[in-house]
Amino acid sequence: MKSPPWRFIQEGPCDGLYNMAVDATLLKLCNQGASPPTFRLYGWSGPTLSIGHNQSIENEIDLDQCRKLGIPVIRRPTGGRALLHDREICYSLTAPIPFPGLPGDLRGTLKEIGRMLVLGLQKLGVDNPGVCTGDKPERSFGHDPSCFSSANHWEVSVSGKKLVGSAQRRMKHAFMQHGSIPLTLHREWAEKLFKYRTQDLKMRSLQKLNSSATCLNEVLGFTPSLDKVSFALDQGFQDYFSVKLQPGSFREPEIRQINLWLDSATVQTPHSQAKLQGER
Repeated sequence: MKSPPWRFIQEGPCDGLYNMAVDATLLKLCNQGASPPTFRLYGWSGPTLSIGHNQSIENEIDLDQCRKLGIPVIRRPTGGRALLHDREICYSLTAPIPFPGLPGDLRGTLKEIGRMLVLGLQKLGVDNPGVCTGDKPERSFGHDPSCFSSANHWEVSVSGKKLVGSAQRRMKHAFMQHGSIPLTLHREWAEKLFKYRTQDLKMRSLQKLNSSATCLNEVLGFTPSLDKVSFALDQGFQDYFSVKLQPGSFREPEIRQINLWLDSATVQTPHSQAKLQGER
């Protein structure tokens, strides 16, 4: 069966709540049959800490430090652990279940999207990116609140270090996967923003983060522009799935839902909540 057309939405650096409102909207409306399959690329207008859908802010995030540093804390529509977004590019992929060209299960879609990201990174010039294919995801000692402290199924790594952190949420009729590809890393901020049960766990977690995570600046030897990374991922998507991405914009029902999310969302530190008024 021929794959339906994919909509491509490329946005520059955006507010954190807006970014999550868009991804949540695309999943909700795709599940209702009101949004097309969409591949979206976007950035962040400032440092923002996102936490997993079920992660405990009280137990794992140092809100006093986040407020002191002016870092908003927002909740993702997907699971996983906390992630500091700043100089990075994020992708999100939303599609109906089932969908031609994609497996119908969680592991299958994680694998295919991981391989697509590998191809895009190769086009960017990254040497030998690969995916974590073990039977079990890598485990951290104790409990670590940081996303980049370990790699899970089909996440992308380079020379054994995690480069792309991804998470997926599935509903009855649609799924959405989004992920982060850092241009640079703020490893030292993990000490300030996260809570640890003991000082020993904190030190071991920071050591793990230093040895197990990487970024585009480190693997390429320079910091690529967002446009250059976006182009490589765009080409990797089209080549891997043998489809043509069609640049598009948000539909009116999507704009209304995004604004509803922004009106009802909460954030732990001050931020801007610019509403969507039309095509971006």
